[in-house]
Amino acid sequence: MITSLAYIGFTSPHAEDWRSFGPDVLGAELAPDGPDGAVRLRVDDVAHRIAIHPGERDDLAYLGWLVDDLDATVAAIEAAGATVSTDEPRSFVDPFGFRHELVDTLDDGATFTPGRPMAGFVTGSQGLGHVVLLVPDLDAAEQFVTAAFGMRRSDTV
Repeated sequence: MITSLAYIGFTSPHAEDWRSFGPDVLGAELAPDGPDGAVRLRVDDVAHRIAIHPGERDDLAYLGWLVDDLDATVAAIEAAGATVSTDEPRSFVDPFGFRHELVDTLDDGATFTPGRPMAGFVTGSQGLGHVVLLVPDLDAAEQFVTAAFGMRRSDTV
């Protein structure tokens, strides 16, 4: 099943601004651009964790999940009602319109060097840690991520 939030991608008409915002404000390190000119940022020794693709509006493009068993994860997601593509990376759109990608490995990068003086980020085996998504039906979303991702409620705010 899913072991961590591996990476996240956004679209933005201001993608180029992230070349300075990422390092100067967030403390992330610039990584080599993506094939479409995406600005990529590092927060640990993985090749990149955040990608900002050129786009017409600021939006979430996808969430990338690291999984321990790709076939079992795909089977669980399809049993929960989503269709997973056969293209690489394997991907699907959840019932709320969010695109998810599934990977079982991540490319390593060089040793992380913060973009500004700071102690660094705590990512490691938890990847990016968490994401907060706004959904129109919280109960349906919880049912989906429980069935498809093997996640469970950890707390209530």
